[in-house]
Amino acid sequence: MGITSAHTSAAEDVVPSYHEVVGRYRASFAAQVARGEQRPLVLPRFVLSLVLLGAYLCVPHWQRQRAWLYRARWLVLVAVMVLDAQTIRECGSMNMASAFGGGLVAMYSTVLAWTWLVWYRPQFEARRVGRRRRRKRMIEGMEGEGKRKFEGLRDGAWGNEMGEPLTVVQSSRSRPRRQQEGQAVRGMERIDQGEEQSDHEYYWQAYPMDSVWERIDWVLDLVSNFRGQGWNWSLTTNPPLPAEVQSDLGKAVDSTSDKTTSSVGMRRFTSRSNLIGHALPRFLAGYLMLDLLKVVAMTDPYFILGPNEHPLPAYIAWMNPLCLRAWRELQSLVAIYTALATIFLLSPLFFHVLLGPRYLGVRGAIWQYPSHWGDISLILDGGLGACWNGVWHQAFRQIFAAPTQYLVSKGIIERGSSRTKLVGLFMGFFISGLLHGSGSITQLPPTKPWNPMLFFLLQGAGVALQTSLCRFFGAHIAKLPTASRRAGNVAFALAWLFYTSPLLLDDLARGGVWLYEPVPVSLVRGLGFGRDREAGFLRLNPMSWYSGKHWWESGLAI
Repeated sequence: MGITSAHTSAAEDVVPSYHEVVGRYRASFAAQVARGEQRPLVLPRFVLSLVLLGAYLCVPHWQRQRAWLYRARWLVLVAVMVLDAQTIRECGSMNMASAFGGGLVAMYSTVLAWTWLVWYRPQFEARRVGRRRRRKRMIEGMEGEGKRKFEGLRDGAWGNEMGEPLTVVQSSRSRPRRQQEGQAVRGMERIDQGEEQSDHEYYWQAYPMDSVWERIDWVLDLVSNFRGQGWNWSLTTNPPLPAEVQSDLGKAVDSTSDKTTSSVGMRRFTSRSNLIGHALPRFLAGYLMLDLLKVVAMTDPYFILGPNEHPLPAYIAWMNPLCLRAWRELQSLVAIYTALATIFLLSPLFFHVLLGPRYLGVRGAIWQYPSHWGDISLILDGGLGACWNGVWHQAFRQIFAAPTQYLVSKGIIERGSSRTKLVGLFMGFFISGLLHGSGSITQLPPTKPWNPMLFFLLQGAGVALQTSLCRFFGAHIAKLPTASRRAGNVAFALAWLFYTSPLLLDDLARGGVWLYEPVPVSLVRGLGFGRDREAGFLRLNPMSWYSGKHWWESGLAI
């Protein structure tokens, strides 16, 4: 960003307080804005590319007579990329977290546009679980051709061999839309003929055509749903849907169908009290932990200035370089995990507990909000690969996997082959590097945006290396005790992360991420436990109205 570094001379005995450092960064950024060299992140301009993507998807373009509108997606994609590139190149924020998030979200918008405009065709392929009044004996009174068509749909004439609607992305790409659904009874994939068990049933809702508001809701759900819970593109790491939902969707249900835990340990909650008991204590504990971590971090000049030569506080001054690195990496990891986990908990607490099905319908159902983190014990048998593929949150997994799935669907690479797995591995980490590297660019102090990219590419290399070593020495490894094999997996994962993490963590510290105020009300500092006995409970990050040269550059600066 070109902001002047806030580092002071290494010879100084006193490390500047984080308030002083933040003040210098903000003053330097304000000067650049005044000179026209930078612009603040403002709403609504910041999210204009996402609005453009959503608006295009709200316009029906799957009909044959609107083929020209479908081809126009390339113009939309270019426009989204231009808007996001401008944000990454020109914008920043006095809010240290917003500065990083601005670049990350801008690149995410571009990747999301590629996902839904190129890699997939949501108006043709995507389906979400909907809920409606149960159809009952609807073929009574029908005669002739109409009855035969209706019975054909009921019996799966336009479905697959299991009688399910054609909702699999790869299989639907080659079939005309009306062949899949039928002209007169679009979206009615399953008809109940027996005794009613309830007044409503679940069904696969395709792209809505009858209601503009329903279409907008469908598109908003599509582009804002990170893990696809309740969609036909739901991640494999998600827990299965409840048995009653699966049954209504036409899937065979048995005693194992109502599992509440996924293959990686992510959990589906079964009652409101069950979810509240899980989420609320963790949210409160996360809030307090973030407050405490902020206070502790601000005693270490590393978390204020990034890597530097300033004297260390007494509680870490005795550590050798390896211990000091381990301590800072652990503290950074705990802070990142706590921040993400606490933010993730807001979704079920707000959308299910506060609003719920009464206001949101199916979108407020409890099974829409499974837990975000896998079972940490997966590392024992899966090593570094399990760490990234199961234990860590999978919020970006859909956009990471989309390019590889597209190549498979086009026959360019073969599903399940070693080559395909390697392409998918590095493609996912490459996109992750783009996201975090873009966040590095928009931070205020000088950073090294190529370091986050290198970090994530090295994670792919580490997973590939461990997999190759296990295959090459497989016969010897199989003879070892289970405890030894698991210890080896954990040791490899920890060692690889230990030596590669500074590429990412040093850049976050260098860019000022830890200077952000994580909680609006600080109990720890309000009670006088902060550095220099900081007074006051309120810890608000700056927001103000910004008036740019043009009306579209004006808005709420975040």
